[in-house]
Amino acid sequence: MRKLLCISLLVVVAGCGGRSDDNDAGQDGTMDDGSDAGEGDGSDGSTSNVDVSQGVTPEYSWEGGNVSQLSVLRAPFEQEIYAWAVITRDTDGISSPVVHGTTPPGAEVLFEDELELTAGVEYHVFVRRMDGSMENATFTP
Repeated sequence: MRKLLCISLLVVVAGCGGRSDDNDAGQDGTMDDGSDAGEGDGSDGSTSNVDVSQGVTPEYSWEGGNVSQLSVLRAPFEQEIYAWAVITRDTDGISSPVVHGTTPPGAEVLFEDELELTAGVEYHVFVRRMDGSMENATFTP
């Protein structure tokens, strides 16, 4: 079962698209062009509207209701290095906001390699719903 979940997460990561150095969020949550880090064009099937607070145990928040998965990957993203991930089975049971490293009620931990993130390292967070819709953000604590 864990193998099936890992494969599912890999498919989700592939759907997030590649990273773009000209779309990196700064410490203040704004992009290099001055726009909000939550704005995305949706060209890869996801939208970039997860808000991430500062610090090595940030709070992740999003709109649009509960999700079934919340995953944080460490750069380089091509290597699919999971820092932390939680999931609820068969339901969108994770509500916003979630503090990094804190398991939401009813969720299971899939990965917990970094309960505290590393300052200065780039990460990618994404949330996914049972219907396949996703939201994401790239950030550096």
